[in-house]
Amino acid sequence: MAFTNMLNSAMAWQITYGFDDIQPAIEKMDADVKAKFVHISDQMITKGSNFGMPYTEALGEGLYQIRAVGHQTTGRVLYCTLPGEQIVLLRAFVKKTEATSPKELKIARERMAEVKAAHRQREVAAKKKGKKGNA
Repeated sequence: MAFTNMLNSAMAWQITYGFDDIQPAIEKMDADVKAKFVHISDQMITKGSNFGMPYTEALGEGLYQIRAVGHQTTGRVLYCTLPGEQIVLLRAFVKKTEATSPKELKIARERMAEVKAAHRQREVAAKKKGKKGNA
């Protein structure tokens, strides 16, 4: 599933759920956290993938997080970017400790590697297809 901003589609970033467990995890978050996530996502569509604290934060090596802070809980959605103004959501969870869990970071980094490898394979296949069409 992808989010898009129809008002500014020529310059919009596209956000996709990279894995099937992302949307259900977000849906389980408190209402105020979900509302904050939607607000931040809308901003990302028009402003880009990482417009800074307190809403987004770079975690290093191409991994970022959306910081959705509610009254009782805090949600995190970890994501990466791909060429062509694409944002891929990798992992969503309710934060239970001050620091982001190493387990959650590990899962997100593994998923990011999978997403980026699949993207590279699609690019290679597209280039091969393009060369065959020109021959």
